[in-house]
Amino acid sequence: MKANPEDNWRWNFASSSDDSKQNCFAQAGKDKLIGLVTTNAPIYWGGAPIFQDGSLNYKVAGLHFKADGTLFKGSYDLAIRSDVARCLYGFSNAPIMANVSVTSSDGGAQNVATELVTEKGGWITLSAKNFTFSSPTIKVKLTQAGSTPQATSKGAKTSSAAPITKKTIACVKGKTTKKVTGNNPTCPTGYTKK
Repeated sequence: MKANPEDNWRWNFASSSDDSKQNCFAQAGKDKLIGLVTTNAPIYWGGAPIFQDGSLNYKVAGLHFKADGTLFKGSYDLAIRSDVARCLYGFSNAPIMANVSVTSSDGGAQNVATELVTEKGGWITLSAKNFTFSSPTIKVKLTQAGSTPQATSKGAKTSSAAPITKKTIACVKGKTTKKVTGNNPTCPTGYTKK
């Protein structure tokens, strides 16, 4: 009889104070939630994402395979108040776009099967799903039409190969519609393709 590994859950709440962006956090108010990060990674950076080289960076780590031998697929979700993101990046009230990338510990980019970015109700939410472990870095770069692109991180590798085309699909669950963009997008659990 084969043992059935159980999922373990751990919740961690932390606050962050980045002196270089203190003005943005002060404007948000000390008694308000600024953002929230969730991940299924068993090892992760315990604080808020680090703002570096124009990106919010978050380190995660885990075993490459689960106990049953299947590939361990990671998930990462970030919700940040729109006003704080606009202050951090110096954006106007025009729509914000985001690029979520996952970089392996060796500096190579990974294909992320599902990326979801929305702005609704004063919050920007983004999600990266189905990346693999050992110790990737998740980078979230927010941009806005007409903004100047930031310099790329020193560890990122670039390729002269043809660009990977991303598709966007609409997924429906009741009256809720979500757009999922990626190389091979799939609808989240409980959603069906429109």
